[in-house]
Amino acid sequence: MNREQGITIIWVSHQLEEILEHAGRLIALKAGPFVADGAPSVLLSDPVLLQAFEWEEPPALAVSRILRELGAAVQDHQPLTVLEAAGAILAFHQNRHVSI
Repeated sequence: MNREQGITIIWVSHQLEEILEHAGRLIALKAGPFVADGAPSVLLSDPVLLQAFEWEEPPALAVSRILRELGAAVQDHQPLTVLEAAGAILAFHQNRHVSI
């Protein structure tokens, strides 16, 4: 809404999947002070930050990371919808050449 209407919404949530899906910016606080500020997909991919807050990596980012580690063409810190993940898996499988 900020870009379209010039309105800023402050939303407090502990639901990482909701933050990843809807928020354009994440500010993480721990015992008061700011700990991190940035794009949710980048911050929620940071293992140090995840450990500091005892958070689990959101499934959409975990699938993206695993596909990247396997060599699939998926951008860093890019959360995937179910359809995007299925497409990436299919493309990876089709482009993979296995020698027997």
